[in-house]
Amino acid sequence: EAEIAAGPDVDVVNRLNRSKNRLEYIEEQLRSYGGNSDPRLAAEASQLKQVVAELEKELRQRRQGQGQTGNLPGRQKQQSIDASMTAEAKRIAKDMEKERWEDMLKGLEESQQEAAIYTRYKEAVKQEIRELRGTLQAMQAKKKERVWLRNKDAGDLDERRLVDGLTGDKNVYKRRGERPPDPYASQQAPKRLTFLFDVSSSMSSYSMDGRMERSLEAATMVMESFFRI
Repeated sequence: EAEIAAGPDVDVVNRLNRSKNRLEYIEEQLRSYGGNSDPRLAAEASQLKQVVAELEKELRQRRQGQGQTGNLPGRQKQQSIDASMTAEAKRIAKDMEKERWEDMLKGLEESQQEAAIYTRYKEAVKQEIRELRGTLQAMQAKKKERVWLRNKDAGDLDERRLVDGLTGDKNVYKRRGERPPDPYASQQAPKRLTFLFDVSSSMSSYSMDGRMERSLEAATMVMESFFRI
């Protein structure tokens, strides 16, 4: 019975620790941003603080309630604790989601109606957003791709230089590493992309062919795909 009663407490403690760790990470990110803090991160940090407080309160109540359920059989005790934990967890999740949404809209200076419109366009192109984001992330990973660096004096034996090793050459090894910059290559400047969207009156006047909807969906796809890339 002691192990059964401790199970829900362990679950709450684990959730509490995960929330605290996530909160510490977000606060560190916010400190690194300085004055240009991300409103989404700030809203999530605020919600996590409330979650931590609720979980700590729930943990205290559970430990105090163990005395009240101590006389029940083990199975009934487990069911009673599980029922209260499920209801409390659902309430916390619902309140957290609602407050996070309201804080995010406040940080973005959006109304509920504007957010609903944006969500509609985002849902229409969610597949394209995943594909474009995957392409951009693959391009970033390719820049840091590790290659075989040859002519080294330590590492794995380079099968292409076996004859050189027999003649006394010591630089017959290879090892994995990032490709060194080419001193003769032209310097690569940061890429600057400019997206132009037609906002003339004709887009609204002749919107019956769906041109306005397609333009808004394209703008949403670009913004969501490049977010934090």
